[in-house]
Amino acid sequence: MQTSLLQTYNEVWSTGCLPEAWRTALVVPVLKVGKPPADLLLVPRTTAPKGSSHQERTAGHHQGQLLPGTG
Repeated sequence: MQTSLLQTYNEVWSTGCLPEAWRTALVVPVLKVGKPPADLLLVPRTTAPKGSSHQERTAGHHQGQLLPGTG
């Protein structure tokens, strides 16, 4: 059974448990053309903050409707 991303986010949000596959990553550096691999500078970048900030905004929006005087 295929689970939608929204269903997965909702499950993570309600249980507080991340799927095991989200806890590890295979990182493959992409080198710039003409730069030697010895000059490699690894800077962590992730899409997780974008997804989590969207989830926080969504939750805040829905919670705001439940608070007196907000909506």
